[in-house]
Amino acid sequence: MRRYGQINMSFWQGLESKNVSDAGKLLAAFFLTGPHSNSLGCFRCPIGYIQADLSWDYEKTSSALKELLDIRFIHFDSGRGWILIPNFLKYNRIQNKKVGIFVGRLAESIPPESSVFSGLIKALENYGQYLPDGLVNSLEEKIKKGGDELPQREEPTPATKAADPISPPQAMEKEINPETNGPAPIPSRQVANITPSPNPEIVSEIYKVAAEIEKLRNGKRLNIYAWIKGHEKKHSHPGAMLQSLVSLRDHWNTTEKPWAYLERIISIENGNFHEQDAIRESEELNEGFQSLANILKGGGVVPGARAP
Repeated sequence: MRRYGQINMSFWQGLESKNVSDAGKLLAAFFLTGPHSNSLGCFRCPIGYIQADLSWDYEKTSSALKELLDIRFIHFDSGRGWILIPNFLKYNRIQNKKVGIFVGRLAESIPPESSVFSGLIKALENYGQYLPDGLVNSLEEKIKKGGDELPQREEPTPATKAADPISPPQAMEKEINPETNGPAPIPSRQVANITPSPNPEIVSEIYKVAAEIEKLRNGKRLNIYAWIKGHEKKHSHPGAMLQSLVSLRDHWNTTEKPWAYLERIISIENGNFHEQDAIRESEELNEGFQSLANILKGGGVVPGARAP
């Protein structure tokens, strides 16, 4: 999840001139800066997410969505829950090639069978500077091929769980907390290798949320620790892992296939978090260049440079 989003000042004037209600304005701002948004302006946000995040009922949510659809502020794939803000990149330009790579990965994660996909391609053609060469053509090829369904990993069966080094049956039996009859704290051997060099607080939070999900199981098949271990090996971003687990926990009752849900969310969140890292590195580099320029402009000595 992004740490912040920005709103162009013309946003308010545009909505005011089109007589958008206060609820419509709030929903538009939510799509631009909310927890599901990203730097592509295309993300999954079903109606249920909006209702839960804004504490709205179905009627209010539907009415606000209709307003934004009528003024073409968004395109909405109601069947799959995908949102596209067609002018997002017009006002939130891609800053450099490194950010462009991660925005391109976000675009590649959007299922081509979604009704927003063709609009996404048009937005990238109009405003997609710094994108990888050939990206738009590859997305168009997906449509020509009929938009094959994205592969979804099969959830582990009981036999798979028994073979998994993280949670063999005998180990799980020993890891029951006798006081709460729930999972005991996960041994440190299971959390030691999340990469790259994660913040210990994030690691702790990942397993805290995993334990909370374990208590919600209610017969649903999900080896949550196998999922964590698998993404540790894939070098998934720890922040993306945590955000995916939090999203699953918060939407557990409405999620039929937890493993597939996690895979879809992390495919998006990985791009978001890596993009944040790229933006932060770019900002730090720009600050360094600016400091150097100020030193040279003032006739000062660059730190570390030899005196003439």
